[in-house]
Amino acid sequence: MNVQIGMQTPWGRADYTKMLAPGIFSVATPSHGGIKVDAQHNSSIPAYMRQSGGWYEEDCDWAIPFVIFEKEIISHGEEYAVKSINKNAHKETLKRWHPDAFKKFYKTGIVS
Repeated sequence: MNVQIGMQTPWGRADYTKMLAPGIFSVATPSHGGIKVDAQHNSSIPAYMRQSGGWYEEDCDWAIPFVIFEKEIISHGEEYAVKSINKNAHKETLKRWHPDAFKKFYKTGIVS
């Protein structure tokens, strides 16, 4: 997967990209952004959470790949991403914006 500045995203042309883990990237445009995962990672996301094309918008959907690939993101060590995980922001965001997916994935309604 070739994620780079200038590439087309659902939100316009990327003016920023950062690898969070191999195959998982943060992408921003002048107006919005999100997370892009490669086809292999996207196919690993449960169908009830999977987004077409591997694009996960920055406000609500970013939490999906962070929850699914938490260990990969932590092991890669990108500071901001690890900090978000350590604060459980990914779980809280999933719980808030995708409560049914949260309950199904964690088999509970409580964030640990």
